[in-house]
Amino acid sequence: TQDDGQSLLTLNFSNSNQSGSFLLNTLLYIVLSFFMLDTTVKKWRILVKIVVLLSLIISLVILLYLTGCRSAIMSFLLFIVCIVFDLLLGDKVRLKRWMSIFIAVSPFIFVFIYLTYANSLSFDVSFGIEDSGKSIGTRISMWKPIVDDFWHYFIHGDYYKISKGTGYSQMHNTHLDIYASYGIIVLVLYMGLLASVLWKTYSQTVIRFQRISLYAFISTIFLGFFEAGFVSGSSGLF
Repeated sequence: TQDDGQSLLTLNFSNSNQSGSFLLNTLLYIVLSFFMLDTTVKKWRILVKIVVLLSLIISLVILLYLTGCRSAIMSFLLFIVCIVFDLLLGDKVRLKRWMSIFIAVSPFIFVFIYLTYANSLSFDVSFGIEDSGKSIGTRISMWKPIVDDFWHYFIHGDYYKISKGTGYSQMHNTHLDIYASYGIIVLVLYMGLLASVLWKTYSQTVIRFQRISLYAFISTIFLGFFEAGFVSGSSGLF
């Protein structure tokens, strides 16, 4: 399917990034299924389930790659890295409260770092995706006007102006989208909620499945670096 002149898979979503977000969340649940296998049943049944799950994961990874949604691809890679570390280290590495806060605010901080350094970076971020046509600076035009007029949106936001009265706009960053819509107070409350959820959830984890479930949630926060999936549009449903 042609998406903005590019040969990217959309799966009948309005664009390839939405299809990538959907596939990412589907993959997260299927990978989690690996850690829910009942080891008390017969071994051949476990083997069949593993083969089925692996087949699904491989198929969905291929589809995810074809969407060209790099944010979803990177989020899934982050999830896999977290699982590998957990398998190697178990609960030896503990999530600290300050880490929860950092994860919660990182998408907002990233916007300013990105705008400062994006033009000076020249490495390839296409992941070899054919006809992706996506450079390192694809988000500059979306984020720079908000940052340049930062104080205008500080207290209450101004989404009407941003979308030119249509409401059909989103900032492709969860935190920036909230800031532009509702201002700094709501954004701080939102980041506080995220940090609280991360810390309280991790504090109650006992088994590996619970920790890996939390890693899946963190990977979707990472998706929010480049998509406003938590708070805007149909991606929020995923």
